[in-house]
Amino acid sequence: MMQRPWWVLPLALALVWLASLTPTLPRASHALLDAQLRLAWPDTLRGDVVVVDIDAASVRALQLQLGKWPYRRGTYAALADFLFALGARVVVLDVPLPATRDADDELARLLRRQRGVVLTARALGDAEGGDPDALRTQGREWPAQWPRAAWPAAIAPDAELLATRASLGLVAPIDGGDGRLHRWPLLHEVNGRGVPALPLAAMQALQPDAPLRYADGRLHLGARSWPLDAQGRVVTTLPAGEPVLGFMRVAAAAQGITDDAGLRGHVRGRIVFVGSSLGGDARGALPATAAWAAATRALAAGQALGPPSRAFDAALLALGVLPLLTLRWRRRSDLRTEGLLAAAAVLTVLMASMLALQAFGLPSQPLSAMSIATVGWLLLWAAQPRADASVRPGRDEPARSGAPT
Repeated sequence: MMQRPWWVLPLALALVWLASLTPTLPRASHALLDAQLRLAWPDTLRGDVVVVDIDAASVRALQLQLGKWPYRRGTYAALADFLFALGARVVVLDVPLPATRDADDELARLLRRQRGVVLTARALGDAEGGDPDALRTQGREWPAQWPRAAWPAAIAPDAELLATRASLGLVAPIDGGDGRLHRWPLLHEVNGRGVPALPLAAMQALQPDAPLRYADGRLHLGARSWPLDAQGRVVTTLPAGEPVLGFMRVAAAAQGITDDAGLRGHVRGRIVFVGSSLGGDARGALPATAAWAAATRALAAGQALGPPSRAFDAALLALGVLPLLTLRWRRRSDLRTEGLLAAAAVLTVLMASMLALQAFGLPSQPLSAMSIATVGWLLLWAAQPRADASVRPGRDEPARSGAPT
């Protein structure tokens, strides 16, 4: 048994607070959240999206049939038509669309008769190299209370394509976030004209008649909804491993060069992203097509984190502090009991944060509470020799030597 030092709780709080001011504790907290996300939202393929990657090898192999990169619009029209014939629900063209040449209006004709095609515009941080009025015909006015990311200019397909039935989605840089977490806007605005992010435009193409509205901090599309922060950003994971179909395989089948019956199983019922891993397509630092496909899958799965809750974080801190708070009423105790109480507090905090993440998409900061309980026990352990030193060695020596007392 040992007498409880009164200074354990305030010193543990002070040490954890000082650690929070250094990069160490925040970095460890991010790593813990990343590990929790891997357990709560594992990378399981849902069959929502597939990527057709236009890689350099495919471009070289098909140069005689399709010409040089970037391809004519008619090539994308034939490819999209073929994908819809295979059963694709939505085709997202995340590719550069050069100005029409040689009376190449096949893509425009396809877009006029076929719903479910999404074109891509690219946000620019300054007006140089872009058009501030690029979305004047396609964009809409978001209500004033809707959060959005504002951009001075964008690069968009020309008016001929935007005047069709095609949808338009905007791509912009993604905040790398913490570990697997990424923050990216769902709503954009270019010179007063609003346009959805590319993944949201793909989701809208699935439900063209579903209304889009913002209420209670969430963006609603039909029965689906996602929490947004003040900048209109959604927080999701961008898992790797999206299914990828080689462009050479798909293009060869579309051209009738091969008879690939297995393609239908990969495409039917999915959102198909067509993009390029080639350089020099004016993307700059924008994520690759596979990242937007992964973001779309996260939206479809509802795997978006809500805003942190101060009340829940405070409750976790209370759980971590509780074993040390009871010292006021327990004057004497032993390290084994205190160790069990600290371990119980750590496990309770960890399980509560994991349950909130998995059930409600609620992120938290459990590491601070767990650190307080752990540091408090370590301080008690360090104080134990000083407590035992109060025993007088003069009286204890005869007992150890076996002499009568």
